[in-house]
Amino acid sequence: MAPQHLPNLGPSKKKLTHAVAEDLAFQRLLRGYQGASFAEWAEETARYTPSENISTVVLKCQSCDNMENIDERLVERSVMFFQRENNKDRDDFLALIVRQIEAMKFAIDWSNRGKQKGGKTWKGKYYADTFKEHPDAKGLNSTDKRYAIAFKAFRNRHEKEATARNRLLDLYNTVCCFFSTLQCRPSVIGSQFGPGVFLDPLWDAYAHRGRDFVHVLESLCQYISTTTDPETGLPVKTCLIERHAGTADALLNFVKYLGGVEALEYVDNFLVTFPPAGDSQNDAMSP
Repeated sequence: MAPQHLPNLGPSKKKLTHAVAEDLAFQRLLRGYQGASFAEWAEETARYTPSENISTVVLKCQSCDNMENIDERLVERSVMFFQRENNKDRDDFLALIVRQIEAMKFAIDWSNRGKQKGGKTWKGKYYADTFKEHPDAKGLNSTDKRYAIAFKAFRNRHEKEATARNRLLDLYNTVCCFFSTLQCRPSVIGSQFGPGVFLDPLWDAYAHRGRDFVHVLESLCQYISTTTDPETGLPVKTCLIERHAGTADALLNFVKYLGGVEALEYVDNFLVTFPPAGDSQNDAMSP
């Protein structure tokens, strides 16, 4: 796809069911973006206002990245999420991209920490500790019945959000593996949705996922692995690999337009540090 096909932020003008909107978003992931130049992206996406406070946001994210203790990183990112709960910058595409990246970093740490010894006990302590920093806990005594009620609602809500972040990471990492016997040396090659998830507001980790999302994603992987593209005659999986680089270039050019070099380096660093793994995060799906 070209820059002009980038979806708009906010509600669609067309009245679509959520399932139909999600299906269309899957289509956009499959099609990918061509590697248009920075000038073309700037011209075609002028409807989006460049972000003004990206420096402050990036510094906070980098500060969190520099924390060596995984528990501290998780708590710090939770506080960042709390601060943005009531201001999700729906009119700021770059803020959405940053929020998605930080959600994935959280999901990666969450999965790794949960796999460590005592992970289940740790999760209970994590929710108790982070709730103390949440606005809903302000002015309440931990022995108060209202505190217990507020904490239960907080935990239920944030368990769902933890699952949503894991699903976003699953989508980013979605891979359809197949084998190449080039030079008689078998190797696994994969095609990922990867950067495409950042270019579509529908994949916002805080947005509602359809009840059939997991099933559709599994079916789509099967389709990619076994189907030929009618337009090119090539396997769909091959087409996705060719489109991957173009989509990554499209994302970086769009980010540079919205936030300059600083934003470009932040997003590029994530793509380099956390390339689509193609590794299922299913064991991280549980909150």
